Amino acid sequence: MPGQAAFIAVDWGTTNSRFWLCDGAGAPLDARHGQGVAPLRGTGRFGEVFDEVTAGWPESVPAVLCGTIGANIGWRQVGYRPCPAALTDGASNALSFVHGARIVTILAGVTARNLIDEPDLMRGEETQLAGVVAAGEGDGLYVLPGTHNKWVLVEGGAITRFHTSMSGELYGAIAGHTILLVPGAGEPGAGTMFDHGVRNALRHGAAGFATLLFSVRTRQVLGEMAESDAASYLSGLVIGADVAGGQAMLAEAGSATLVGGAALAASYARAIELAGGTSRSIAGDAAVLTGLALAWRQLSA
Repeated sequence: MPGQAAFIAVDWGTTNSRFWLCDGAGAPLDARHGQGVAPLRGTGRFGEVFDEVTAGWPESVPAVLCGTIGANIGWRQVGYRPCPAALTDGASNALSFVHGARIVTILAGVTARNLIDEPDLMRGEETQLAGVVAAGEGDGLYVLPGTHNKWVLVEGGAITRFHTSMSGELYGAIAGHTILLVPGAGEPGAGTMFDHGVRNALRHGAAGFATLLFSVRTRQVLGEMAESDAASYLSGLVIGADVAGGQAMLAEAGSATLVGGAALAASYARAIELAGGTSRSIAGDAAVLTGLALAWRQLSA
């Protein structure tokens, strides 16, 4: 019934988590945030953290979770659906278990061989795409910027091919654990140095990404770039390299639909433009909740 708690929806990713208490129509009655999987890895505290975040919510309603929480570093390891993976079948291969007074279900991920015939996987993005398509979007190439950026081809309402770039996590690791950025360098932004980083990654990829990265330091040391611009230049290199890797799919599809936060989607849109491609952006905040609600309905049927 609308207005009455029916289930808990959770998008529990690598770096953060979002929890919603939802009614029978899938509308959120309350929303909270929590830690991601990475800081909890190996602690065995996932059940405890779940209880902390959901404190005060009805203890008897079921919960449906997607994301890294179902990986081998998460709460319970859940399998994968092979491609082609229908976006209307998100509840298949899910794992359910009892936690306290409630049934918890973790949705399966999706797996495939990527563009270089290596194994690839996703957890959470398939649920977000299910929500995107349910909201009226159709087949095509989707780019989902984030910790582990996905390039996903949807055909006939199913994920048929995809590949992953660790662009978000890579930027964070380089920015926080190398000498390339000075302390307090600030956040990356659009502008000339971001564009320059993208162009360098697109034009000089054959030199090797490690070689390109060192130019972040040398440009600062030799006075060719202000320290305040270094984060933007580094971001351009990382995103430019990611877009270079996705150009084959972009050329095949003709255009890309970006799904995610406005700032990061804008950076990818600019990099795709510099690579000669076209894109459009749609908000992805509500999509994963829609996808989780669809899965809950399937599980309840």
